[in-house]
Amino acid sequence: MPSLSFQSRFAEAVISGQKRQTIRRPRKQPIRPGDTLYLFSGMRARDCRRLGTVRCTGVARIVLTDDGIDVDGKRQSADARSAMARADGFQTFSDMAAWFKPRYGLPFEGVLIRWSVLETVPQTLPLFP
Repeated sequence: MPSLSFQSRFAEAVISGQKRQTIRRPRKQPIRPGDTLYLFSGMRARDCRRLGTVRCTGVARIVLTDDGIDVDGKRQSADARSAMARADGFQTFSDMAAWFKPRYGLPFEGVLIRWSVLETVPQTLPLFP
């Protein structure tokens, strides 16, 4: 039962369903379609917040470069690239590339994880009282 943590800037987009995917480094225990995912903001921190529970609907290999995105070896069109950036919580593909570059370097090779709408609504109480 994998857990994913998001920066606070992405938390509301995850809760609202605007963000229903994430791009991550490959894991030792890969996430697979059908897995239940537990979503948090600030995991392993004092202000940890549970965002909800979702079902993984798809996983694909992704390569992100300065000028494009390849998903499972297929180059994405400019429109698809822009849509993917918005689905991941960014305004534009350039914003997305600018966020990834200092953190992971480009090209970035990882996995694209997609999920269904939230199955459980976030708790109004803090995770750790």
